Amino acid sequence: MSGVHKSERGESRFEVLDHAVILKNMIRELSILRNFGYKVRTSKTPKNYETWSETSKERWQQKEEERLKKLEWLDRHFLAEKRKSVDDDLMRMMHGISAANSIQRPTSMAEADERRIQQDRAIAACEDLRIDLQDIMDTVGSISWVWLKPPSSSCVACGVCV
Repeated sequence: MSGVHKSERGESRFEVLDHAVILKNMIRELSILRNFGYKVRTSKTPKNYETWSETSKERWQQKEEERLKKLEWLDRHFLAEKRKSVDDDLMRMMHGISAANSIQRPTSMAEADERRIQQDRAIAACEDLRIDLQDIMDTVGSISWVWLKPPSSSCVACGVCV
């Protein structure tokens, strides 16, 4: 230890707040600038597309249009809603940490209780944030494999008979 009695120490930097600000900035960058790592990709036309029958081409086009509608919904609605939810979680976390930190040295049991309540609120906001980020990862991850996978030229893979 430092050899200085606890009551004689000066205030040190509040590292929890510093780390929370860094976390908030990193998640906002991921959310706003990187769109949670999500990018709409259009499918490439299969190599042997020209040899397909007209009905097969129409079915492929319909599936591609459905896929793009789902991707548009994901981008405009789901991610926009999650972006707001994540930002709300971050703000509640920052508010809880700041409010708890405003009670530096509780002088009464009521102040100690209030500080603990604010800390619990910040912890609850962190848990909500974790759940929202996990939901985004699960949803975008599953969509990347199910909806974004470009159809192959094989009839079995894309469901279009050639």
